[in-house]
Amino acid sequence: MLAAGSVGVSDSGEHGENPDTSADSKERRGWDDHDVLFSKESNAEQFEIAHRLRSQKTVLVQGPPGTGKTHTIANLIGALLAQGKTVLVTGQASKPLRVLREKIVPDLQPLCVSVVSGDEVGRRQLEASVNGITARLGSDSLQRLESESIRLTAERHQILNRIEMLREEMFRAANAEYRTITIGEKEIAPSDAARFVRKNQNTSSWIPGPLKPLTPLPLNANEVTRLYGTNAELTDEDIAELRCELPALSDLPAPDDFQGLVSESASLADIDSHPLLQFWSGDKREGMTAMLKSVSSRAAAVNSILSASPEPWSEICILAGIRGEASQRVWRMLTSFAQEVRNCSVSLETDMVLKRPQLTSDPWKDQQQILGEIITSLSAGGGIGRLTLLLKRDWKRLIEGWRIKGNSPATLEDFQALKARCDLEELRDDLRERWKAISPVMAVHELPQVQPEFVACQATPGIDRALGWYELEWQPLVEELKRNGLNWDLVAASQKTALSSDGELVTIKGLAAGIPELVRVRLLQLRNEELKRAADRLHELSSHSLATVVTDLRHAARTLDARLYATAHVRLMNLGALRGAFDSRQSLLARMREVAPAWAEGIVQRYGIQGGSLPPGDVESAWLWRQYSQELDARNATAINALQLELDACQKQLFNITAALIDRLAWKHQLTRVTNRQDQRTALQGWVDTMRRVGRNWRAGDAFSCRGAQADEPMSERGACMDHAHVAGGG
Repeated sequence: MLAAGSVGVSDSGEHGENPDTSADSKERRGWDDHDVLFSKESNAEQFEIAHRLRSQKTVLVQGPPGTGKTHTIANLIGALLAQGKTVLVTGQASKPLRVLREKIVPDLQPLCVSVVSGDEVGRRQLEASVNGITARLGSDSLQRLESESIRLTAERHQILNRIEMLREEMFRAANAEYRTITIGEKEIAPSDAARFVRKNQNTSSWIPGPLKPLTPLPLNANEVTRLYGTNAELTDEDIAELRCELPALSDLPAPDDFQGLVSESASLADIDSHPLLQFWSGDKREGMTAMLKSVSSRAAAVNSILSASPEPWSEICILAGIRGEASQRVWRMLTSFAQEVRNCSVSLETDMVLKRPQLTSDPWKDQQQILGEIITSLSAGGGIGRLTLLLKRDWKRLIEGWRIKGNSPATLEDFQALKARCDLEELRDDLRERWKAISPVMAVHELPQVQPEFVACQATPGIDRALGWYELEWQPLVEELKRNGLNWDLVAASQKTALSSDGELVTIKGLAAGIPELVRVRLLQLRNEELKRAADRLHELSSHSLATVVTDLRHAARTLDARLYATAHVRLMNLGALRGAFDSRQSLLARMREVAPAWAEGIVQRYGIQGGSLPPGDVESAWLWRQYSQELDARNATAINALQLELDACQKQLFNITAALIDRLAWKHQLTRVTNRQDQRTALQGWVDTMRRVGRNWRAGDAFSCRGAQADEPMSERGACMDHAHVAGGG
């Protein structure tokens, strides 16, 4: 019996229905024949039988003798064994079964066991089958059989794919003479294409092959013209340079700037050995140059009061500021008093203008006393009559000398205005006396008799700055220099001490005079280091680039060669102008290279006419010429006989691989069934031992009886009761 159904074979001369015209022929055409394992030649009908066995219980195959029924059964047995099926084959006589057994691949014949044959041939076959089964079960393993099955399956699919490709090539070769040549939307008969090739041989054969078959022109005519134009725009050297990494011009100094860098570096070659650098630490903080430049500007402003003092009293006030609060107090009292007098003067300006009070030349104190008495009397309700003036002759004399708007004073307000004017003049005299008394220098520069308070107040800002210069300007400058790496204690120790009354100021003047040079030398050292770093950055620029222009730039930076740098800079600028043409060329070549690599390579290498600045002819015509010529040559070069020979070889290889695959799969299933059935292994081994003891005097029935005594499950119970039968895959 078959696991999925049964096959009936008849020698009737009447044929059954044609499988290709059957109701399920449409379904059969969807059947993947690659999954049916036939170890011998086969046709569509055999695949149809295998397909029907998967969906039907019984399949009847009819055909006269010699039409391949036995061949078909042998193929089906192999395919079913590969699926792990057990197959029972019956016949009316033993000879057809023996013929069938011979058609089964040799490695599977041990699985074909005759259960009723009693002649010598049957005995030998049975013995050989049992021995073969026993040997394979003892030598094979599931892992090896599984591994080999996977390998053989992959090889079989490769051969099947190759067979399909050969068949397609044979079909194309057979129809090449009539099959239309199609390129894009353009179609042409092979004969017309041949005439086109022959007619345009001399004018359109300039595109080199091979091309990707039957593909349209990858570039239009304008793009091809543009591509050839780049042959004139770009030299091979330009292209080689533009292929490499190139720095941006914006990242490079201009040639004039580089020349300045070179000249400056030469002038600073010995700066590191300058003696003033001993006073500086090696601090290299970021932004140090900017900070020192700021300090330098600040130092110039701070020291301006020492080097070009506009006021004669500045140094005296600076010295007072150095000596401290006690020395500063008298100066601050002077400026405060001057401001007080000025305020008083300003407050009286209106009365001075409107009343115009005039005093006598008498001492201010005398006039102040008389004016005080008069104001007191008038405030008390008294008057200034003849009797009063007769009794107080001093009053009368001064009143006659005083003037308000050119007249003698008469009212309380008049005398009050005169009193205010007298008080102001006394303050002014006091201010002038203080000015002269504070210093001999101030005495030389006396205040004017008229409005001295305003002149004194004009000097106040200078006095105040000089007084606070040491604390507010000099000391912060020194601290800033310290923070930027100047060893101030060492600088101060190097300054000679001035032994004089103004020695402190003289010493500071000396230190201040040296600050600009100290800062200048340090800035030059930092500039020299900056120039070295700039040269190093240029040298490291695009360090992985192989471009000659980059090599020249780096060499110029390393050797400070201004001429070489200028030449390389111009070359880099010119390459930048060619970048657009280069990018266009590369893009067009990339598109061309996909379908016409030889043409693209010819333009790249500038072979012959491919190195011109214009296309050698009409682009469309040349493309069609090369495609037609290539396609016609390919069709004519296909040898059907050679394809047939290769197809036959592949078919033979396919049968061998399929037979090996069936063997591995069948034995894998057989080994799987008996792996956990020790009784079956014992029955087989018992039969072999019995036959060794019995020898040649036996019959098939006796053999089964003897084997039954050796095994718990006799084979007769597994179908041995049928006459003239073979079992394939039984276990």
